[in-house]
Amino acid sequence: MGLTNLDNYVASNGVQKVGTYISFANETLYVRQAFNGTSTEPTYSVSANYRIFWDEAARTANLSYIDLKSISTSVPQSMLSENVYNCLYAELKKMYPNTENTLKGVATYPSVPQSANTSFMPPPPPVPPVTNP
Repeated sequence: MGLTNLDNYVASNGVQKVGTYISFANETLYVRQAFNGTSTEPTYSVSANYRIFWDEAARTANLSYIDLKSISTSVPQSMLSENVYNCLYAELKKMYPNTENTLKGVATYPSVPQSANTSFMPPPPPVPPVTNP
């Protein structure tokens, strides 16, 4: 799965490009239970890093990405049995509205419920191992 960004993208180093490719590119998906006082259904925070490549050919050739960013959304427990990456791609499409799906057979990404929290939160840092003195 991936998205082609049809708008001009300006990377953190100032490079500009139309037609960049946005993908989770084997990134780890983090799922944590969130507390939502307005719903009776448990809610989960889902986050991951995503990579922005020069274009789809660069991603396919395993070339280095030009930017690394993170995204997060909240989803109800009922959506956890589906492909959770679809929820993250739906959030990406909100950030990059002028995109197109790039792989065959990928139609549209489902919408995340309006009540979902869409704050951007990077994944937590790794926990250091415990050592005995």
